[in-house]
Amino acid sequence: MSFADEPTAGENLPILPGHFSPGRFERVLRAGQFAVTAEIAPPDSADPNEVYARAEDFNGYVDAINATDGSGANCHMSSMGICALLTRMGYSMILQMSCRDRNRISMQGDVLGAAAMGVANILCLSGDGVQSGDHPEAKPVFDMDSISALSMVRHMRDNSAFLSGRSLSSPPRLFMGGASNPFAPPLDFRPNGSPKKSPREPSSCRPSTASILNASSYLWPKPVTWAFTKKCLFSLAWALWLQQSQPTGSVKMSLEYTFLIP
Repeated sequence: MSFADEPTAGENLPILPGHFSPGRFERVLRAGQFAVTAEIAPPDSADPNEVYARAEDFNGYVDAINATDGSGANCHMSSMGICALLTRMGYSMILQMSCRDRNRISMQGDVLGAAAMGVANILCLSGDGVQSGDHPEAKPVFDMDSISALSMVRHMRDNSAFLSGRSLSSPPRLFMGGASNPFAPPLDFRPNGSPKKSPREPSSCRPSTASILNASSYLWPKPVTWAFTKKCLFSLAWALWLQQSQPTGSVKMSLEYTFLIP
């Protein structure tokens, strides 16, 4: 989707009335359009060209790119690094921020740094446990969870202050998002029409789901705007890994029609 006030590559859009961020993703959703995002797999490399090559596949096809933050508790290039590289190239980036690896001091600094680089979207996640990744001996932090992290970012944005109360000279203009496991029982219990356990206003937060492999079994809460995640299964081995590692995942029902044959 294109806009009349399109900036040059690497610059954000003007913030419209009623919008929180200068990003394309929020604009598309508020316009009532179908937004498409993609998740980029971070390389195990310090070569920026590997990031550019992976992002190039999405040129002209997506409204935003999600940069994962130690997904599966495995070590890769950071979400912040990928967002910094691709924002300068004109991509609309979604910064993932996991609570597993940093405390609130570090997280607040990252929020300001990301906004200063032009990142307009942030997805707050609690993070996978270190026991499931390639560094099981790492010490998890979990100073906050995804709910309190969202509250922290919103406080910084709307009140122009750190959690300590110290003022910000310029607040981060970010479109916020959280995540929900759509198959976590009980399926008919979603307090206040929101994921997890905290009320959300539709103007302030965009929840994202875990992989949707059997959408008919989930009751979609309103009035928040949802971003659904659909995965293509590349192999039976990966499908079996998802079934074993994803809490209450529903892979078996969907295997026959979600395989992607290379």
